Amino acid sequence: MVEDKTSFLERLLDRPIALLIMSNAIFAVSYFIWGVMKVWTTSPIPEALKETILGGK
Repeated sequence: MVEDKTSFLERLLDRPIALLIMSNAIFAVSYFIWGVMKVWTTSPIPEALKETILGGK
């Protein structure tokens, strides 16, 4: 009997459902990282604006 020597990546890429799951996972992870970076680099709200929005003293 001859063994088929296909690699794991080739077997993975031959399955449409695996490609769908993998593409969605890549987008989810990249957008999550993008969102975290966006929140991390956003400057805080100035105190005057915060008091105006929340009703202030």
